[in-house]
Amino acid sequence: MLHTRGIQIAKQSVNEWIAKWQEVMGYIQTTPKKARKVIAIDETKIKINGKWAFLWCAADVNTRELIAIEVSWLRNGAVAIWFIKDVLTKCKNKKKVCIITDGAGWYPWACRLLHIKHKEVHGGKRNYVERFNRTFKDKVKDKINAWSVWYNNIRYHNGIRGVPCLT
Repeated sequence: MLHTRGIQIAKQSVNEWIAKWQEVMGYIQTTPKKARKVIAIDETKIKINGKWAFLWCAADVNTRELIAIEVSWLRNGAVAIWFIKDVLTKCKNKKKVCIITDGAGWYPWACRLLHIKHKEVHGGKRNYVERFNRTFKDKVKDKINAWSVWYNNIRYHNGIRGVPCLT
C-alpha cells in the first residue's frame, strides 16, 4: 500500500499495532455500571448505504459520559424501549434514573412501560446529547472525505497495479 511512496512497513508491525488497539478499544467500549441521576436520550437520522437509519444516543447529564449508542432502521416506541433497556444496563440505580428527551411521543410511552421517570426538556441539559449528534455527523463526514483521499491517492490497488491517481 505505501510502497509506492517508498515506505516499508512489516505486516507483523501492523498486526501488533492492531492487536494493541483492539485491547484499548475493548476497554473504552465497556461503559461502567454507575449510579446515575439524569440521562439525556436523543436520536438522529443518518444515511447508511443510501438508506435512512437512526442513531440513538444516551449521555449522563452530570458526567457528560456517552452511555450508549445504537443504530436502527426504525424510529418508534418498540425501538425506544429496546434502547432504554440497553441504557439501563449501565445504571446501578435503574429505578431512580430520570430520562430527559425532546418532544418525541415514543419516549414517555416507553418510560411509562419500563416504570422509569421521564421529563420532556427542550435545550438545557439535553444539549449534551444534541451536541454529540452534531459532532458525530461532522466527524463521520470528515473521515469519509479523508478515507476517499487515502483510497484514491495512497492505497495500492492490485487490480490496476498502482495507485488510481498515479495510473
